[in-house]
Amino acid sequence: MIDRTKLQRGAASGRAGYSLVEMIVTVAVIGVMTGIMIQVFSNVKEGASEVIATEVMETVNLGVKKFAQGNFKIETPADADEATDEATVLGLLQTRDNTVPGTPFVDPRWNPVASSSNEDYRIQWAGEIFVLLTPGTEGSGIKVDFQARDYNQ
Repeated sequence: MIDRTKLQRGAASGRAGYSLVEMIVTVAVIGVMTGIMIQVFSNVKEGASEVIATEVMETVNLGVKKFAQGNFKIETPADADEATDEATVLGLLQTRDNTVPGTPFVDPRWNPVASSSNEDYRIQWAGEIFVLLTPGTEGSGIKVDFQARDYNQ
């Protein structure tokens, strides 16, 4: 037979809790893993921002292509220093024309703002299509707003 009192005494006499060294090592490992994950998250966020900005540019360029198929090729000269050319082209793409199927070619609720800050992602009119200006690039264009505050409900 097994004496249960000896088993219970043996378990109770064992050590309870963790030593200070074990706690410090655990906290250090968690700290290193957190530092690595913050860096990875930062890289993922930056990559996602560029993908979203590229999608916005491609959507507007698709509107330019569809507009040209139904109307005429847009030949507004590009001005890298001001966003007036972007506003002109965007106005054409957002106009509803009952005689042309598929209009408007860009959502008319989209009301973006111009930006010349080289900290923003911007799309800039290049004469025939829109191009993406990434942070660090000089020039003005339509600011890509990642919080969608530029849409009217």
